[in-house]
Amino acid sequence: MLKLDALNLRSVSLLVVAFLTACGGGGGSSPSTPTLTAPSTGAVWGGTRSIVWTANTTDGGTAQVLLSDDGGATFGTVLASATPDNGVLPLDTSVFGDGTEYRVRVVLSNGTVLASGDFAVDNTAPVTVLTSPMGSEILGLSSIITWTTTDVHPGTVELRLSSDDGGNYDYVVAAATT
Repeated sequence: MLKLDALNLRSVSLLVVAFLTACGGGGGSSPSTPTLTAPSTGAVWGGTRSIVWTANTTDGGTAQVLLSDDGGATFGTVLASATPDNGVLPLDTSVFGDGTEYRVRVVLSNGTVLASGDFAVDNTAPVTVLTSPMGSEILGLSSIITWTTTDVHPGTVELRLSSDDGGNYDYVVAAATT
């Protein structure tokens, strides 16, 4: 719920913008100890992100990168069979279904195995519904704006106002994490 105070506008239109704030990344260690740093356990990934590990070799070593969607019971998706061991591989998560039990395994050419804990893939846009005002109401100096957001991994809702019948939404009223 948000309380709207005076903005000195004669009329306003309201736009609710919802977007997912993805999180990820993580720790790190000295370059001599290979470590998988992204995705981190509990991260929520959407779109294209980078799998990141500390590179093990500088002499042309390779890495095999595998993906599990069942909490590590199987690693049936080969993301790269012999990518250069340079410590990074882009992952387009949009080609995979939403889920919470994804894991990455990186097998370096010297036999070292790096593995992530469970992370989530979420490419489904949140559904946000403005519940008050419903439209055509006149907002006073102190008005209450309410909304609902449905998403497995909610992010941030940004409320914007328009003073030109929806042509532009220049006034950011609030941004709230749901």
